[in-house]
Amino acid sequence: MLLLSAGCSAVKLGYRQGPVLAGWWLDGQLDLDAVQSARVRDELQRWFDWHARTQLPGYAQQLVRLRAESQGVAQPAQLCRWNETVRELVSTAVEPLLPAAAEVALTLTPAQIDHLDRKQSRRTAELREEMLLPDPSERRQAMTKRTVKRFEEFYGRLSGAQRRLIEEALAASPFDLEEWLQQRELRQRELIAELRRIVAEKPPAGQVQERLRRLVRRFDGRDPVGPPQQAAALSAYNCAWAARLHNSAAAEQRERLADKLRNWESD
Repeated sequence: MLLLSAGCSAVKLGYRQGPVLAGWWLDGQLDLDAVQSARVRDELQRWFDWHARTQLPGYAQQLVRLRAESQGVAQPAQLCRWNETVRELVSTAVEPLLPAAAEVALTLTPAQIDHLDRKQSRRTAELREEMLLPDPSERRQAMTKRTVKRFEEFYGRLSGAQRRLIEEALAASPFDLEEWLQQRELRQRELIAELRRIVAEKPPAGQVQERLRRLVRRFDGRDPVGPPQQAAALSAYNCAWAARLHNSAAAEQRERLADKLRNWESD
């Protein structure tokens, strides 16, 4: 998704280099040894080959559908359904990785898990410093700026009225940044604790796969850390104001969005 927001050339370049980029990232997170690193890159290459062959055609079809719907009036429930569609696509894509991930997880050392723990803790601390500004007014302004930037990647420059809509929606949002960071930390602690148990207990690979599957559900939002009704309420709120923003889009903004979706489909 980060690659998609960066533009079409980044999509093609990033996807083609996916096994190498993902391998580098995992090396940085886990400090893999030479044997583990080679195994990870081989498995990533196999996964990207499978993904390009079996999943990309379906993504293109979904983009055709999304492009057609984007030219009409958006309903909040419609946007929330797209959120669920993306989660389903991610779940389908991740599933074939679990057998290899389980085998690699069984080879990790306590020192490598400590390395991952430090990396994740450092990143969370950076996010706290960047996002949880001491002044609430500055914090809201920074969040509004980030949100406007994301929407302008799709629609082009937003009008003053659209920017005010975003500012008012975020001000009234049930989203709590401090709570979000706490939940992020909890997910990370669950990940580290589970990896430590796997390394200590060395359970059968099938059990490891199931444990990793549960972690995936934590991280992709299907099994939220907080109360499910809280996550559902936030999702419904976001879908409602995003639909209002989309419905305010001028003809040239909709055309820009359609062009972006068309280019992704072509890629």
